[in-house]
Amino acid sequence: MPAISVVIPTYNVEKFVRRTLRSIKMQSFQDINVIVVDASTDCTKEVVVKELKDVRFEWKLVEQNSHGGVSNARNIGLKIASGEYIHFLDGDDFIEPTFYEKLYNKAVSKAYDIVVSGFDVVTTERLIVRRCLNNLFLEARGWQALLAQLNQTLRARLCASLFRRNFLIKNCLHFIPERRYLEDTEFLLKALYKAEYVGVVPEALLHILKRPGSVTRSGNPEKFIKDVLQAYTELRNFFEKEKCPELCKKLLKARIGTHILDLIVLSFVSGDYRITKIMLPHLRSLIKEALTPRWKDRIFKIAVLYCPNIAKMLYPIFQKIYVMSVYGLNRKVVNESVNKIL
Repeated sequence: MPAISVVIPTYNVEKFVRRTLRSIKMQSFQDINVIVVDASTDCTKEVVVKELKDVRFEWKLVEQNSHGGVSNARNIGLKIASGEYIHFLDGDDFIEPTFYEKLYNKAVSKAYDIVVSGFDVVTTERLIVRRCLNNLFLEARGWQALLAQLNQTLRARLCASLFRRNFLIKNCLHFIPERRYLEDTEFLLKALYKAEYVGVVPEALLHILKRPGSVTRSGNPEKFIKDVLQAYTELRNFFEKEKCPELCKKLLKARIGTHILDLIVLSFVSGDYRITKIMLPHLRSLIKEALTPRWKDRIFKIAVLYCPNIAKMLYPIFQKIYVMSVYGLNRKVVNESVNKIL
């Protein structure tokens, strides 16, 4: 049994999956197996086979006849996975060479159900547009981690996390097959609540690629709106069934609103402005509840709600302020070790 099973859903990512797979091949920890679930109509399959043909670890390519969505692909990988822990990685993201070493060592140090790391969001030009370092605490009870995630003192992401496989099986945790948006948020929040303990590795070890059009993956904003509202309702029902504290329910609305606001920001990064115009009339009440601890976030939220064109103008200004405050004048994107695979 491998220590970690890596589940990678792929759909028409021939331009990006090579980097993803090379970041796995460069891992300092190699007790892994890789499961690629592919439904592509481009040459993704050929790239995967070429990149993995000579690797030392086991790997499997599962071909789907039709694109059933990322949730369905992850569920297929979850059923096949045999590792002690499972990592869900998107086919256009990439990881630092010590990702598995650091997260697995943390995981087994106390048999954590979940371990999360920090992450970066990068553009196709290799510029960091956001960095989240989860450095406020190194472990928490599951319900505490859920509250921290909801109030944004923890910034966990599905692809920056390891999940103990037996924990997922015991709690019947899976992805809603028909959900194409917020499926990862829904899964993660449920998992955090069910976890006994959650471990944290504060470094940014995952690089999330935001490319043009990736925010509205299916090209169907109406589907996005429907999925957001369904995910919100499903999580509210879950919290009520599990008798979660009332604070969780209150923070949930704010967290979903913040997530929508984040997607609007990322749509500005990718140049896909239409999602903002289409979403606003339907999701305005949720966006109003978004948590905005920083002054620029509050200004940006007001601009998005009441004058999106001004928000579009403000974003690059705020982004320059953010980059300079975090990185100074050096806009270096990733560590030298990762530059080797770019």
